Amino acid sequence: MFTNRFKEGYCAALHPKPVWPMQMHRINAIYGTMARAIRKASDGDKESLKRQLLASAHDFGASCRQITKCQPEFDEWFGRQAEALQHVPFRWHDRRDDERSHITFGLTQKFLNLALKDWWCMSAEAEELDTSVLHAPFDRRMRDRLWALTRFYLPSLRQGGCYVYLSCDDYAGYQQHLLSAELRDVLKITQAMTRIETEQMIWGS
Repeated sequence: MFTNRFKEGYCAALHPKPVWPMQMHRINAIYGTMARAIRKASDGDKESLKRQLLASAHDFGASCRQITKCQPEFDEWFGRQAEALQHVPFRWHDRRDDERSHITFGLTQKFLNLALKDWWCMSAEAEELDTSVLHAPFDRRMRDRLWALTRFYLPSLRQGGCYVYLSCDDYAGYQQHLLSAELRDVLKITQAMTRIETEQMIWGS
């Protein structure tokens, strides 16, 4: 089925498996990957957030040929969807028990990028289109692996965890680092690879 070993590895590691078009049971699983960082959220707020994420995935599926035409086109779409998710009222407490009224950017990028990773893995259109424009998700595992590999450090995380304190500027720096010559040399990458492929290579190692 898979012609890409990174997609095969991603699919094999997940339960439930990636799907496309996106379905609510996968949205539930994507939310579940961050559930430990989100405390005291109501069921109603969770459902509202999940419905918005599902809408973002469906919007991408309907317009992916246009969205993936170039990096600025994708980045603009990603920014709009991130803003829409962060505008959903969502009352919760972080691990320090600080009360918050909306999700943070760190959570937003993980939600969106995992949803799009299902498209990358399972959509026939992803075999035709330029997936190099996609972003890779950032989490604590990637932070720790990149520090061990290249001493890559994000200043915004001095404040605390990546889901709460990751800044947009540091997120952009992370996306750039995944394509850097330094990281390619350390990983001994000799062929063209996208950010998601590099992230999957590191995350799955």
